[in-house]
Amino acid sequence: MLEDTNQEVQAALKENIVEVFEDKYMSIFRLESLAAFEIKYSKEIYNSFNFQDAIEVMDQTIVEIKKQLQAGFKYDTILFNLLDGGPIATPQVQEFVATVFYPFFSKKGIQNKIYCSPETIIPILMKSTNDNTALNQENNHPFFTNREDSICHIKNTSIID
Repeated sequence: MLEDTNQEVQAALKENIVEVFEDKYMSIFRLESLAAFEIKYSKEIYNSFNFQDAIEVMDQTIVEIKKQLQAGFKYDTILFNLLDGGPIATPQVQEFVATVFYPFFSKKGIQNKIYCSPETIIPILMKSTNDNTALNQENNHPFFTNREDSICHIKNTSIID
């Protein structure tokens, strides 16, 4: 049964993934069959990341998601795929995420923020999101260690028109 579900998810995604942005730090996709966005960070981030780079990448993310929303893609879920890379969770980056990044998504109706990351990173991400009570009252932040489980979660919890 689970194997059938995973095959179904994989087949649906192969037909309905649209890449909307790519640079050396990340790619942004629309997962159209799931009415969700995915941000996949690259390995390049780990090699040259500092606070200013993190802010620039998150600012670029906001710009690109705004473009998608303006084009009519009103999704309520975003998957942060950190399996290959991602911003280092320094206190300054965490503050930016709490005061700018997450509030942007919330104001735009993107309430569900799903994380897919290596197991070693999950405790850092959980602490970062759990330390901000206001974020947790407004947002859903499940964490997964592989993309397939993340996709199954989105498929099982999203309301797709």
